[in-house]
Amino acid sequence: MRILDALDYDRLAADPKILIGFSDLTVLQTEIWRRLGLVTFSGPMIAGAQFSKLADADLDLYFATLTRDEPPPPLGGDEARVVLAGEAEGPLLGGNLSLLCHLAAAGRLPSLAGAVLLLEDVHEPPYRIDRMLTALRLGGHLDGVAGVAAGEFGPAIEPMLLDSLFVDRLGDLIAPIVAGLPLGHGERNRLIPLGVRVRLTTAPAQVAFFASGVR
Repeated sequence: MRILDALDYDRLAADPKILIGFSDLTVLQTEIWRRLGLVTFSGPMIAGAQFSKLADADLDLYFATLTRDEPPPPLGGDEARVVLAGEAEGPLLGGNLSLLCHLAAAGRLPSLAGAVLLLEDVHEPPYRIDRMLTALRLGGHLDGVAGVAAGEFGPAIEPMLLDSLFVDRLGDLIAPIVAGLPLGHGERNRLIPLGVRVRLTTAPAQVAFFASGVR
């Protein structure tokens, strides 16, 4: 967050670059979207441990996502869970829950109305996840969210308890919620574009992309 006001956004807009990362990178991805509306990528950083463990097929998909002008395959899988059924469309925005809360406190969180909200985190016990979701609700930051797509939240919270928190804190948004998607700090972290239009479905539980992240 310290470098947000030091970046040359005009230069970035004139010559966009591919930005890849997750977790702390949420602040850069969100600010670039807020200021410029540019697509960035959520996924393993090339210098990180996750990238070094990618299987050949996952590596092929990783670079295909960065180089092809066709939409990547849907984000889903056997471990995806339906928390609240339904269907939603909108730009895929968000990332690390803790950092989204910090951005909201700094007045830098863009409107999420009409968006499919991506959430992930790690080492956060249930009471902190509850508090962060509640803070975003009280601040009006989740008003109009079309759907929620949640990834890994780590061993500090059981999946069933996480799902119950989503229902309790987000259920009245009248938006579909899918959890357990292969992204975040765990072993599964698919590279996906942020800012492109997607469709969130619960039959099957997945996020389908309408566009590529590159052109």
